[in-house]
Amino acid sequence: MQNSKAEIANSVFFIFRQAILAWGLLHCISLLPDGLELLGKREFFSAKFSDTGFSFHRIFSNQIWENYWQVIVSIYCALTLAMLSNRRAHLAWPVYWILTLNLNSRCPEVLDGGNNLSELLIFYALFSVPSDWIAHRSALLLSKCALMLSQLQICFVYLTAGWAKVMGHDWQSGTALYYIFQNLDFSTELFSEIVKKNIWISVVGTYFALGFQTSFPFLIWWKPTRRFMILLGLFLHLGISITLGLPTFGLIMCLSYLLFLNSSDLKIITDVLHSRNKVYIAIDSDCELCKKIGKLLSFLDVSRVLIIDDARNPNLESFQELPIYQRLSAMAVCEVNQKSQLQNTKMGFSGIEMIFKNLPLLVPLLPVFDLLHASNFGHRLYGKIANNRQKLGCGQSCTIERTSL
Repeated sequence: MQNSKAEIANSVFFIFRQAILAWGLLHCISLLPDGLELLGKREFFSAKFSDTGFSFHRIFSNQIWENYWQVIVSIYCALTLAMLSNRRAHLAWPVYWILTLNLNSRCPEVLDGGNNLSELLIFYALFSVPSDWIAHRSALLLSKCALMLSQLQICFVYLTAGWAKVMGHDWQSGTALYYIFQNLDFSTELFSEIVKKNIWISVVGTYFALGFQTSFPFLIWWKPTRRFMILLGLFLHLGISITLGLPTFGLIMCLSYLLFLNSSDLKIITDVLHSRNKVYIAIDSDCELCKKIGKLLSFLDVSRVLIIDDARNPNLESFQELPIYQRLSAMAVCEVNQKSQLQNTKMGFSGIEMIFKNLPLLVPLLPVFDLLHASNFGHRLYGKIANNRQKLGCGQSCTIERTSL
């Protein structure tokens, strides 16, 4: 069990490291058009750097930066590409972290809180261990502690930000977002005018941000709300990136949610990327509503993992063994292995949830299913729809009896 948890922590860190490497590469490339002024001569910037004393942030002197900034950036990009392509490049992480510190400290004028957070998360990632070290007890503990520290760091960011907002008058009155959008140093005239003409956007947005940041450090640990909080966070930070011109901070916060993945999330990602098993769906051919749902699922099945069959006359022999009433009482969904054998059969709402887990276009809606499942509302809603399907376009030919699902 402990080894399993360590493997999950290691897999989570691997996914996060790949994402942070890609982000770092894009961020470095974005500096190149103004590289001479930001990283080289810096003739138009007031910040002056001292070469006295040792610091991880100042490994390279001013003279080295001025004359060889292209070489330093080239080394950074080459190292990043090498680490992206080689999973065993763990020992290069300290070098990558130091280069990131030096690159960021050279151009503080264009950085934000996202860069500071990335430096901390990269530091924690130094203590995650490769897969072949998992057998060692010390490596197991180190990897788990590194993951926990990274998660607590994100929660601490939200906790402090939320507390500061709670104490602010503008946030309490619901007007904070209005004043933020009137600052054209961050916002644009378009968004400024939209908020000015629609005050309700400021009120809703202000209290949404306040509620999310104060509740995230607590609800992210509760399984039914974990994915939902991540979905809300993606909506919040992508909105900040687009409307307030803070792409670095917004993207880093979105990537940080990768640290909260668990074993079921990793399985979903693996299944979506590799599509190891097909998903078998049995629907009633006499039900017009069921057939419409089948056509919609076929349209959304871009990865072609669904096998949609007739529940009355199934082609799959192993499904024919199920009683006819069980096949028709609710939508049956199950995985089909390479030997055409059924496994992990789900019915009704649970079956729909399995479909969403296997369709890439529908995976982002899984947080909603977590809440529906935890509250049992999803099962009641499915039963309500199933029992009234004739009113919803099922047709008079549908003879299925009422279901309790």
